[in-house]
Amino acid sequence: MSDSCMPTHKQNFYFPLERGTYQVTPGLHALGTDFGNGKADSFLFQFDDNFAHYRQTKLAARTESLQKYYCKAGFSPRKMEIINQFLIQQLYHESPDLFSLQRGENHCRLHCNLTNETLVFDSQFKLVENQTDGAGYTDGFDALVMQIQEDISVVEKTSDGLDQIIGRQRIKSAKVF
Repeated sequence: MSDSCMPTHKQNFYFPLERGTYQVTPGLHALGTDFGNGKADSFLFQFDDNFAHYRQTKLAARTESLQKYYCKAGFSPRKMEIINQFLIQQLYHESPDLFSLQRGENHCRLHCNLTNETLVFDSQFKLVENQTDGAGYTDGFDALVMQIQEDISVVEKTSDGLDQIIGRQRIKSAKVF
């Protein structure tokens, strides 16, 4: 990973206690809420100078137990197509300096400058080729979430109105030094 590809800003700062009131709530805010981090506050995926640390933590967790940190249930091929397409488009749209996207007639190729990985997807956004550092991705969703530093959950509203997690990558308190 080359230093020239690293974002030029320090870690974004979020301090929920700033208002002097301690609350235990989900703390969800509309995308674009101003937290004082400039343009980054409008992005779904944020990249800062801690990317390498988060990447190493995710790789270490995968080595420990992929099933412990990565799961998907209820991902039909159509849902997987929609989710992968959204992730690809969002990463490229928000961070064109970090991601390049080439579209072909029956495929697209996403390159991440931070990981130096190129992921190739077919017309249904199924991963067909990965030029990686050997992470051994199980599918396109797995490969895409390894290109971001945040944990991610995909939530679907069920027919009875309940929220259900159908996919996630969550690295909880793993430490890498």
